[in-house]
Amino acid sequence: MPDGRPLTISHASSAGNVSPTDGIAVLDTYNTTPGVITVRSTATDDRNLSASAMTNVNVAAPAVPQASKLNEIQFRRNSARVDNQAKAMLDDLALLLQREPDSRAAIVGTVDGDEKAGQTLATKRAENARAYLTSEKGVDAGRVDVQTSPTPGKKADLWVIPAGA
Repeated sequence: MPDGRPLTISHASSAGNVSPTDGIAVLDTYNTTPGVITVRSTATDDRNLSASAMTNVNVAAPAVPQASKLNEIQFRRNSARVDNQAKAMLDDLALLLQREPDSRAAIVGTVDGDEKAGQTLATKRAENARAYLTSEKGVDAGRVDVQTSPTPGKKADLWVIPAGA
């Protein structure tokens, strides 16, 4: 108010809600669709003289959480034994699950085509890894999914699934 006259300030937007907070217009974009929102602010004095300003705000779509592969446990041929190297990787997974209580894990077992017991061995590899997490590290079994994959390999992939993924 350069000439000392009282001002009335109003705000309007093409989407969302604009509210004044300590002389600043705050745009709430909750539940709006991604795209451009136009915000117009107008200051009017007691003589009905006014000035307006307009700006565009680009609202981006929120990032969708994605599952990510943390590591993979290698197994000896025809074995489902969780060795010390595997335990170290599972310890890392357990720590991550402790830090992120809404996340889950998936353990995906695989076998090579020439291994005995086929998919049963793939399942056993994933189950043994989960058993270590639950019995030795105290991870809730409901947070760890066990799966198998037809992809060849003597391994179990360790996946982290964040909340919302």
